[in-house]
Amino acid sequence: MTFYAEDLAYCHHVGFADSRLPPAVLALLREFGIGGGTVLDLGCNGGHLLAALTTAGFKAIGVDVSAPALALAAETAPQAELHCADIGDFTFPSAHAVTALGEVMFYLTKDGRHALKNNIVLERIYRALAPGGMFLFDIVARDPANRFQYRNRRAEHDWRIDHGVHENRDGTRLHRDIAIDRQVSGRWRRSRETHRLYLHDPDKIAQRLQQCGFSVDMADRIGPVETLPRRVAFICRKAAC
Repeated sequence: MTFYAEDLAYCHHVGFADSRLPPAVLALLREFGIGGGTVLDLGCNGGHLLAALTTAGFKAIGVDVSAPALALAAETAPQAELHCADIGDFTFPSAHAVTALGEVMFYLTKDGRHALKNNIVLERIYRALAPGGMFLFDIVARDPANRFQYRNRRAEHDWRIDHGVHENRDGTRLHRDIAIDRQVSGRWRRSRETHRLYLHDPDKIAQRLQQCGFSVDMADRIGPVETLPRRVAFICRKAAC
């Protein structure tokens, strides 16, 4: 299963990054009293947050399963340290904060795994964080009574995306079927990707985080940036001592 091959990685990088989010994350770090040190960005994609972090004086480490996305991140945030790896297989370095935005913790691999299928990844993140450290991530919440089923289209001068979304009957899995048309060297080409996400109950995720030792706030915004429909942001803190 392919996530963010060359054409989708490019379109996401130039067309879908929210420029308000990096400043909001930096402000949240300041609220946590984190003015420097190492920040690990899981699912860093094209590196917009990494660039903001390095500009602000942080050591930024980006992890993504997509090599094309990391190539873009290397251009966007040349001072960041980059790793091509699955979150579930990555060895977490010591960090003052960990971010995982864009629902990356619940992307399903070909064999049906996701990063939070059990508490192993959560426990590893907790151990990697310094006392008082921040863990920030978001999910698509399960809501079987209001399942997503829609199609979006978007076009720019050198790319077009046709994006269909639906959920299975019990509302536990979301499917994104994506067709990408991109103009490269004067010629158009088409590629397709299918992404699957596991949908979870936010309260149960909060309980698991608390079991690992985190204090947890659930929110519908990160600073001034509202989350998308049915998204929940988890703002978690490791105890200071």
